Amino acid sequence: MTMADFGQLYSVAARMLGAQGSPTWREDRWPAQRRVTFTELEAELTGAGFENSGDPARDLVTIGATFPVAAISLTEYVQADPEGVDDPLVLAGPLHTAISGALDELAARLAPGRPDVAIGSAGAEASESLQELATAIRAGLDQPPSAPRRILADSVPVSADPATHERLAAFAKTAADAVPAPDELGDDFSVRYDVAVAAADLRALVAGENVPAWRERQPGIEADRHLVTAYRWEGAEGRPVDLAEWAAELREALSAAGAPWRPTPDKPVPAESAEKAWILYPKRQALVTADLLDELAVRLAPGAKVGLIHFSSYPLQQFIAHTLRAGTTEI
Repeated sequence: MTMADFGQLYSVAARMLGAQGSPTWREDRWPAQRRVTFTELEAELTGAGFENSGDPARDLVTIGATFPVAAISLTEYVQADPEGVDDPLVLAGPLHTAISGALDELAARLAPGRPDVAIGSAGAEASESLQELATAIRAGLDQPPSAPRRILADSVPVSADPATHERLAAFAKTAADAVPAPDELGDDFSVRYDVAVAAADLRALVAGENVPAWRERQPGIEADRHLVTAYRWEGAEGRPVDLAEWAAELREALSAAGAPWRPTPDKPVPAESAEKAWILYPKRQALVTADLLDELAVRLAPGAKVGLIHFSSYPLQQFIAHTLRAGTTEI
């Protein structure tokens, strides 16, 4: 391998671990050998490179903290909410669905190993729409609007000295060899299919073959101008969703559903209804949600450049996908 291949090696290895969805290698469900090899690879990925402060490939820029620190602090913040749902923010179901989709998009763009991307003009309206959603949440909580979008610091290109490169390749191959081939998974439901695909890619890459560093969920998705979490089917034909198209849908959801609001004696939380769902957000969850919408707005602004995502994003991705949503209540 050449030094230029280190980023691709890192990306495929991080994709293999991240695709599992939960750190199974820290539990007893896997054979001991597989757990050990994945744990060792995790340590290599976590310790590699990415030293630049403020790098969006390793930092959550809206709160100015590295991914692991942000995951810990945000988890503690939302779980220690003294008010809980006693003084909630109320959102109409469709607006909650739109916001949940945006959080899914952010989590996917923070997936460990996702390659670098430079956002084009298609991101302008999406970025603005996300800030409008964040501002609407803050307005419902009597908070000031979102700050103007900041400019991302440039990510430092991923590289390594030959010894580090060789070491990562060795750990990656050992871990990949402990994973069955995709067509050999059989009844081993403890390994996700995408993990087996990434492991096969990793074995091929280390053997010198040309393989993709990243695989989007559907063909034709280009992260610089499409959503990476959505695909539209029209009959038998599918297509990616353009960022500008999505922006219009976000605005439509906000307009149709109405702005988030807090209950008062004159306007209590609506009674349960089969016709319309209402979602209650605890105050702290709502504030963090607004921050994360702003984070995605920054990352989708035209000209934003984000480097290869460091493996340390894993706990933050899990926080966005799971922990943050645990506080919502549907009525």
